[in-house]
Amino acid sequence: MVATGPILTEMWIEDATDDLSTVLYGRQPFEVNVEAQVPYRFWVVDDDTSTTTEVPVGRAEFGTASLSPDGRSVVFSSNDAALQVGPTSVNCMRGHGPWRPDTFHMCGELYLFDLDTGTTRQLTGLDGSSEYNHLSPTFTEDGTAIEFRATSGRDQQPTADQRRRLDLATGEVGEASPLPACCRWIRGTRAIEWDGATGTVTSQETTTGDVTTLWTDDLGFSLVTDVDDGRFL
Repeated sequence: MVATGPILTEMWIEDATDDLSTVLYGRQPFEVNVEAQVPYRFWVVDDDTSTTTEVPVGRAEFGTASLSPDGRSVVFSSNDAALQVGPTSVNCMRGHGPWRPDTFHMCGELYLFDLDTGTTRQLTGLDGSSEYNHLSPTFTEDGTAIEFRATSGRDQQPTADQRRRLDLATGEVGEASPLPACCRWIRGTRAIEWDGATGTVTSQETTTGDVTTLWTDDLGFSLVTDVDDGRFL
């Protein structure tokens, strides 16, 4: 699949089912008029039905989305208060947006969008915006729960990210298992490691401790993605 867009527009593949029959992609246009900008929009392309469906994230200033394992639902985070079904604006993180002299409120809640029915169900903040922001939601492998990041809420400095898990059947939220440490992979007798602070990839021979630098550059790089076994970065 090839995605194209106008100049100053970023398009990316966000998620896909294992067989690639359903793909979730995003688009972020650039607008000088910040009030007119809708940075985060997502669509689901279903190859089996030849349909494209936009995910109703609202006018979110930030947000992410993820497909369910069966490709029939999308979980997304959005800070558009118009999507909330209950009271809002009681526990929001504050900050400055680009080119904005004023502050804005970031109340990131989680929502579940059903592709078959076209309905959206709010998962968090049902009694008012939550005490923390819900970010980067993903489905568990069995599709029964959502794992996400949580950061501080109203008038607080952001804390270290907390991993939490929301059970879709009960709505209960608990602690989630931490993500694997980034970014080190063991391959035989060698340990491949990425150092984000220096933009360096090294290979250490674990039997001798000898370290070989595979890549480094002082311009500064970030790790965009990796394969599970650490063969490619």
